[in-house]
Amino acid sequence: MTISRMAVMLAGLLPAMLPGAVSAYQSTQGPSGVLQHDKHRTVPGYTLFTPATTTYLIDMEGDIAKTWQWELGGDTQLLENGHLLRLEVLPFPARPSGLNWGGASGMVSEYTWDGKLVWQHAINSADEISHHMIHRMPNGNTLVIVWERITYADAVQRGRDPQTLNNAADPAVDCYDSVDPPGRYKCDFWPDKIVELDRKGVPTGWEWRAWDHVCNAQEAGCIDINYRFPITPRSHRSTADYMHANSIDFDPETETILLNSRVFGEFFIIDYHTGEIVDRWGNPCAYGAGTCPSYMNDGDQRLFGPHASHFVRAPSAGAGNVLIFNNGWMQPTGSASDALEVVRNAATGRFSDGDVTWQFATVTPTYSEFAGYAQELPNDNRLITMSMDGHLIEVNRESGEIVWEFVSPVVGAELFCYLTEEQAQANFMFRALRYAADYPGLKGRKLQRGKRFDPRCPPVWSSKTDDG
Repeated sequence: MTISRMAVMLAGLLPAMLPGAVSAYQSTQGPSGVLQHDKHRTVPGYTLFTPATTTYLIDMEGDIAKTWQWELGGDTQLLENGHLLRLEVLPFPARPSGLNWGGASGMVSEYTWDGKLVWQHAINSADEISHHMIHRMPNGNTLVIVWERITYADAVQRGRDPQTLNNAADPAVDCYDSVDPPGRYKCDFWPDKIVELDRKGVPTGWEWRAWDHVCNAQEAGCIDINYRFPITPRSHRSTADYMHANSIDFDPETETILLNSRVFGEFFIIDYHTGEIVDRWGNPCAYGAGTCPSYMNDGDQRLFGPHASHFVRAPSAGAGNVLIFNNGWMQPTGSASDALEVVRNAATGRFSDGDVTWQFATVTPTYSEFAGYAQELPNDNRLITMSMDGHLIEVNRESGEIVWEFVSPVVGAELFCYLTEEQAQANFMFRALRYAADYPGLKGRKLQRGKRFDPRCPPVWSSKTDDG
């Protein structure tokens, strides 16, 4: 058996929440690097993550196969042609919108494997800014999530309760304390929209705007302009930052877009051609179809501050399902993160009629308040990113056993062999993505072997696995 982070595997000590889902242990401090590696049951390949302005591609032993240095930090993904698609974070003074919210970026870029710029497109003005995540479509175009500014006056005229969207003309109010300079656009309304760029990074003219689908009613086919999380929030996320969409995906089979909302606690299925919201899942309270959360009661809400909803693609791994990292943000019964997989009802073709078919949580409840990701792998495993403490877990879908585990040693610009509790909460990564060894984007690429993050750090995991 391989060595775990605390030198003991506790998988299975708690009863499974669902068939095929077993809880497992996770600590918040300890050694960094690869902590577990069952060579017989992992998906061999390379894992990509970008903690700051360096993108790392690591092998299964946790050694560095390649790095890319950037002027700007931002979420990075490897395309099938070997290029890197990035959402780059412009420095705050360069954002005319004045928004300094988590996830704000401003620039979409594509680079070659060698780091040469292919194209770049800025979505960064006083009225809009790109944020959080982008998605490369099968036709080579790119979908981008964008915050767009709606004035206070327009929002109120449309039906937003002014008591939940303060007026910037009143010097006594502080609408959103993360926006500078003081008073600039602070009390405007920022719903999300989706923009499509072509293969050269030029807007195609196709857009989807949440603003076109807001209404003054709780109906499944529109977005309630006055919805806010029912429990008093710790921040103003549900005032100016109306939806806080944080992930996007496209299903070529149904030609639908999946858009995830942190504030609403649900994902939306959008018809690419008509723009209509054809389905949604995670929080029926948001459209008057279920019991809302209350003190120490989750009601019918299933997702709390979720991230990274996306369609499962591998035929062997539940193709057509939706995989989600559920943060547990503001969950009345306790803040704990887990990963969920939602199945589409076979009879109706709707997620709103389906339910959770797989779930994974740790024995010691872990909590990544922000970000997080869950990726399906070709052999049915799931790679889970616990973003707030830079912790990656590859889980066997059927047994719930951890077969690979990695903790990032990167804290700011420093490397640590052993993380204190404070350091373990500062090695943030937005998400990690595993690319199988035969992934087209890696074909013919020269990769380093055996380059340690820090040669002074002793390996933690046993290189020999039990063969039975």
